[in-house]
Amino acid sequence: MKAIDTNVLLRLIVRDDPIQIEHAKTVVAQPFMLLPTVILEAVWVLQTRYGLEPLRIVDELAKVMSLDTASTMSKLAIQWALQRFSLGGDFADMLHIGLAAQTDATHFTTFDRRIERYVADADIVIETLG
Repeated sequence: MKAIDTNVLLRLIVRDDPIQIEHAKTVVAQPFMLLPTVILEAVWVLQTRYGLEPLRIVDELAKVMSLDTASTMSKLAIQWALQRFSLGGDFADMLHIGLAAQTDATHFTTFDRRIERYVADADIVIETLG
């Protein structure tokens, strides 16, 4: 199985290079792995470089993640983070919390008070300092 880089994922979503799109399609026609770090970077690039809205980003990522050939590391944490991102949460923060909840951590500690409004159902205690 191949783990794909962010640039391969981006070609599938933004379709801005015909040759690279065909290569990307060939890769994902076989079993492939989506890493949380690749998805994190893709969200950032899709927002900042391509100006896509969160709902469109979530929809596009869901399409790729639902491919029969796709495996997604920490899929539940990613889906949890994407859902909160679609509601206005910061994707990176939500992913940090979702991933932390899958570990031995009991708390996610932050100074960021804005996080609290998106994580009422988190499987980890959110501790806000200061």
